[in-house]
Amino acid sequence: MSLAETFEPITWDALTVSQKREAVLDLLICGRNVPEIAEALSITYGTIGANHVRGVIDRHKLDDDRLVIDARQRRRTQERAASLARARARRPVALPKPAALPKMPLAPISGRKGGGVTLFDLKNGMCRAPLWNDSATGVETKFYCGAPVRTGQSYCAACCERLHAPARERIVFHTPAAANAAGGRQRAR
Repeated sequence: MSLAETFEPITWDALTVSQKREAVLDLLICGRNVPEIAEALSITYGTIGANHVRGVIDRHKLDDDRLVIDARQRRRTQERAASLARARARRPVALPKPAALPKMPLAPISGRKGGGVTLFDLKNGMCRAPLWNDSATGVETKFYCGAPVRTGQSYCAACCERLHAPARERIVFHTPAAANAAGGRQRAR
């Protein structure tokens, strides 16, 4: 016969009231909270819920014990210190400000020289490429290319080249006539 055959584990229900009180009080004095106490006692005595522990604490008024109060204050102080240390460690690092990008001068675009349509005249199948610079504010100074486009496209071939080119290589066409003169546009017939 071995020890394993004769040994029966002690369960929470098998403990006396004073043994339960002492087990909970010892862990309270160590500064543990209710869920931690329940977990620690579950290892020794089998499954014990947090409500079992709360019942013992309430029944025996262990919250009023001076040792428990001191342990809780010590724990709160330690948690605050740890929280402050984590907050200090997480402070954001100030990054250097990025250098300002140089402003590219925009060529002035004047009125309706050589074409362009207003927003109100723009129809389906017409190029929607804007022909104004950033300084234009009024609707009367904003014109669109208006050249015919292929079905499903928003821009004509010349405007597509102009708008999708890198900024340094971008050619500013002031009007559809200037785009035609550059030879980039194929007009639909």
